[in-house]
Amino acid sequence: MTAPLPAGLPGIPAVLDALRPGRSRITAPALMRIAALNPSLGAFLTVSKGPARAANDARRRAGRTLGPFDGVPVVLKDNIDMVGFVTIAQSRQTPDRPTGRDTDLVARLRQAGAVIIGRTALHEFVRGGSGDDLPWPDARNPWNAVRTCGGSGSGSAVAGMVSLAAGSVTGRSVRYPAECRNLAGPKPTCGCIGRRGIFPPSFSLDAAGPIARAALDADPALSVLPGHDPGGPGALEHAGPDPLASLEDGGQLLGIHYAHGYGAASGASAEQAATAVPPEPDRMDAATWTILLAGALAAHRPTLPAQARDYCCLTRKRLSAGTFVTGEKRVQAMCLRRLNAKSTAGSIDTDAAVVRPAAVGVPVSVAVLDRCPCRRAHALTAPSNLTGQPALAVPEGVSAKGLPLQLAGRAGGEATPLRIARAHERITGWHDARPDLTDLEPT
Repeated sequence: MTAPLPAGLPGIPAVLDALRPGRSRITAPALMRIAALNPSLGAFLTVSKGPARAANDARRRAGRTLGPFDGVPVVLKDNIDMVGFVTIAQSRQTPDRPTGRDTDLVARLRQAGAVIIGRTALHEFVRGGSGDDLPWPDARNPWNAVRTCGGSGSGSAVAGMVSLAAGSVTGRSVRYPAECRNLAGPKPTCGCIGRRGIFPPSFSLDAAGPIARAALDADPALSVLPGHDPGGPGALEHAGPDPLASLEDGGQLLGIHYAHGYGAASGASAEQAATAVPPEPDRMDAATWTILLAGALAAHRPTLPAQARDYCCLTRKRLSAGTFVTGEKRVQAMCLRRLNAKSTAGSIDTDAAVVRPAAVGVPVSVAVLDRCPCRRAHALTAPSNLTGQPALAVPEGVSAKGLPLQLAGRAGGEATPLRIARAHERITGWHDARPDLTDLEPT
């Protein structure tokens, strides 16, 4: 019988407290859990036990610290470039050579002292799906192995093995995996976190964001990651010194809008529904897919025709769908995007958020996964990428009685959805629920 596994890792504030001088290290327990659980869960493509951890341990023994995340173990979705690692993006098509530079996101994590210990599974080039014909196994949902764990960041919410994962999102790739595993997944304002070095399916819609145990744990991550990246695509000119500078719990009553057209307002009163922001879901979904399909095809034009057999079948089908998008349709979609972003900016109060579901129900069985070129569940989360506004998936427990929720705020207003989510977590306590991994532990 092996020694008992260390308990599931605590939230980031507790980790930071544990890492104060004289307290215990947290990286070794994280690596123990990864070694024990990853053979069953398939969350990691690469685990790094070496230089970063050794340098961090030596620095801490000498009494030197780097920043607010000093010693905190973090993992990256494997479409994010990091010096010394091959960015696989879960594809046979990627070149077998290490990356020559860090993304802006990785550089900021390093500057803050984070210890990057692994790279997580995803759907191929964030456009494939579970069950693809690839040499890597699918990541498994720790709550129920026969159900999907979401995508495209299928391995990013890694069952409590680490306290923070960093990923990318074009339409749902942070929020949906978070909801499938009862975690918090904030998508910040598009452009406030540098995207250079993150392989894109869409230059226009992409953003980056963390997955954490709870909204409370997302706070420090969103204080470290944002910042202007002068060479990055879609970067904001002024990301600001701290997007969460105004984040205080306080006692102020914050406004809630219930979004029509997404099935979220069925339990709302007539008065609440009257304050809803009309989202025009069908038109927004059409614009999103027009932009995404055209952008994804453009990103793969250099390789897709000549090396089509190196892509899995579903990825190839979804990328090829971009050939049906005309220039005229893309221009129309970009115009609609601009109008929706302007409308959204004027319809959400500074201290308010829009409530939408993040999914249509519990995670579906892997046997009936969506194989459509356009993901059918995409419309629930994609509007926030289209408008660029921040949105946050909140832990909703594991019951089938309610819909997973997300909170969307004004562009640049990450603090408001996080404040509401923290209040929600204090009331419900659902973020404390964790899967029983006893059957997955080695004997």
